[in-house]
Amino acid sequence: MQVILTHEHADFDAVASLVGLARLLPHAVPVLPQQVNENVADFLTIFGRELPLRRRDELPRQTVDHAWIVDSRTVQAVRGMTDETTRSVIDHHVDDDDDTGYLELDVQRVGATSTLIAERLANAGVTPTHVEASLLMLGIYEDTGSLTYAGTTPRDLRAAAWLLDCGADLELCARFTRHTLSEAGQELYRRLLDAAETIDVEGHEIIVATAQAPGFEEEIASIATKMIELLEPSALFVLVDPAGKQTSTPPGAVSRCRRRPFRYTLVDEVEERPRSVTAGGRPGAVSGICLSQE
Repeated sequence: MQVILTHEHADFDAVASLVGLARLLPHAVPVLPQQVNENVADFLTIFGRELPLRRRDELPRQTVDHAWIVDSRTVQAVRGMTDETTRSVIDHHVDDDDDTGYLELDVQRVGATSTLIAERLANAGVTPTHVEASLLMLGIYEDTGSLTYAGTTPRDLRAAAWLLDCGADLELCARFTRHTLSEAGQELYRRLLDAAETIDVEGHEIIVATAQAPGFEEEIASIATKMIELLEPSALFVLVDPAGKQTSTPPGAVSRCRRRPFRYTLVDEVEERPRSVTAGGRPGAVSGICLSQE
């Protein structure tokens, strides 16, 4: 059996790449990660039945001979994977140093992995459905800021044009890429901006912002994205503690990196020791939960 995998806290680019590659590899099973971003979850609630995605617990009890990994180079293993499972990678994050041990490594400097998948579909003469085309367009739009970020390439525009020809719905894309914050989210966003501190690390401008948000149970990834778009640092670290007895949500940590990913350890400011973090994502965009310590 072959599977197609991506990183945890999956965004549109990750999930679209799963779906698009599955059209090219009908014998491979595209597996949803355990956690996806909120806007992706909303999309799947409406259109999930039209897509071939499977949950991890739906995989048959078979040995996984090969794993295709998209939009990342590291993933959580699924049932059936062993040390003998070969791996291939399709990704657009060229700064990751992990480039050994793969059967195939297709990493190219474009704005989104969805661009690479769309190119493969076009070259193979495979036309995606309008839902698949819209999802791939969302993958490109989200990772390129609707084709406005500096990392956007002509290939991203050509892939988007091809997807539009395939029936991608731009109104649908606008609906799901619009990061509208709730009133509580807007208030937290303002407080994090006020609390932001800038640190110089070997010539890199690092911004750290922390805040307490009693009762806040929304994801903070969209807030972090808005902050890095506004402030444009080399890297951003956002830590939010929903302190208070009215919520069971543990503290959350989100990082965003505009250039080469940084490797870091979250240190407890009180006990001055590393603090356990359950994290997921990919190099340059990581989010996690700080496990409580008594």
